[in-house]
Amino acid sequence: MTAPEAGLFFGAAVLGGGLNAVAGGGGFLAMLPPLVLTNVPPLRANAMIAVALWPGSLTSALATARPPVPRRWAAVAGLLLASSAGAVAGATLMLRTPPRVFLHLVPFLVLATTLLFAASGRLVARHRVNGDTSPEANDMVPPLTAAVLLSQLLIGVYGGYFGANLGLVLLASLGLAGMRNQHAINALKTQLALCNGAVTAGVYTFSGVVLWPLALVLIAGTVVGGWAGSRYGHRFAGDWLHRGIVAAGLAISGFLFFKVYVLSA
Repeated sequence: MTAPEAGLFFGAAVLGGGLNAVAGGGGFLAMLPPLVLTNVPPLRANAMIAVALWPGSLTSALATARPPVPRRWAAVAGLLLASSAGAVAGATLMLRTPPRVFLHLVPFLVLATTLLFAASGRLVARHRVNGDTSPEANDMVPPLTAAVLLSQLLIGVYGGYFGANLGLVLLASLGLAGMRNQHAINALKTQLALCNGAVTAGVYTFSGVVLWPLALVLIAGTVVGGWAGSRYGHRFAGDWLHRGIVAAGLAISGFLFFKVYVLSA
């Protein structure tokens, strides 16, 4: 890794950490292109982005507000265990996916996560914290039915396998599970996303797939970006940022389709 490459990776990671903090997604899309353009295998790139984004997300959460302390530990623990089990399964599945198969999946995964982000504007606005913020709100969790636990298990698998825009998927699932308090939804979403990210990063860390000199540069960038985004991102948030991320995602997915299915054919 040359000095210019390190600067490129660091800058992309700062942008990725900032986008996740400000827009609730887009970090993966910011960090993937430099890795692809420098010929990092997609499987390794996916793993290193997952490892790098978690410290940035944690920094952003801690810089935004004190982490919520729920009282219904048993209910929250059940959801966290389901998400953790899914993360282990998803990360293990990703590691066992043949590299060539994963290479051909990446353009579709990037396109899917871009379309999800494109449709997320109303969802994020709906769950911004502007409703009841009483202490009791932190205690609100969905009922621990089999359907709720299964949904968190499957979402955990997605988070472990690919994980881009995981927070948006969690917002939708918690709303569908019957949660209505906006503060509680955001608090539980943050807990589930951080738990899933930590487990996923742990699996990849011990798998030997992470290129640590590169990963440490990415981690440093996401921490800086996550902190800066949580502190100053409100100055840049808006529809134009959302549209810019979507446009970039469509361009990246188009490039990947061309690279994988045309140039490599």
